[in-house]
Amino acid sequence: MSVLSNNDALYCIETPSVQESNENDGAFLMVTWTNIFVSNEGNTRVRFGSPYVCQVARETGFVDLQKILLKEMAGILQLGILVAEQKV
Repeated sequence: MSVLSNNDALYCIETPSVQESNENDGAFLMVTWTNIFVSNEGNTRVRFGSPYVCQVARETGFVDLQKILLKEMAGILQLGILVAEQKV
């Protein structure tokens, strides 16, 4: 919370219950995020798009997590983003 200034907005996102862990899939994590444009000077912050929520297996690697997040955001991405290789 130390990165919030007095005028910053704080958003609450209702999430579904986290899926129970089991022997086959292990534990799950709930990932929530929103997109915010920050100007070069840092004094302008504008949230755009809807907040996102997804559940991922705790064992998910970075590359797979990146693909999941991009797939969730597919509606606002430029064409070709989901098929292009992402730099890690």
